[in-house]
Amino acid sequence: MVEGVKVARRLSRSGGLSAWHSRELMPGPFIRDDAAIARWVSKNAITTYHFAGTCRMGDDALAACDSRLGLRGVTGVRVADASVVPTTPASAMSAPSMLVGWRAADLLRGEPGPRRR
Repeated sequence: MVEGVKVARRLSRSGGLSAWHSRELMPGPFIRDDAAIARWVSKNAITTYHFAGTCRMGDDALAACDSRLGLRGVTGVRVADASVVPTTPASAMSAPSMLVGWRAADLLRGEPGPRRR
């Protein structure tokens, strides 16, 4: 990660990017030595990976949940979060998670499918 910060700094000062007159916001121009960069990274680095599929739903034997969000092998338990989405889409998981929650609410109310307005 320390090397990544150094590479990003070099890239921002080179070629076409320098024409944009960009300035470093984080970790900031005063954080220079490797130890200081490492401290900044350890306090600020996060993942932007959107977890999904860890408890995926499906019809196959490897799916942890069925299509009604029921956890296989456990009675009375449903999973209603992004973990039931079989694969991670190339977007944020906020909207899919809300849709899973909406579907779970329908199932808990005993409604067979999407509500009609």
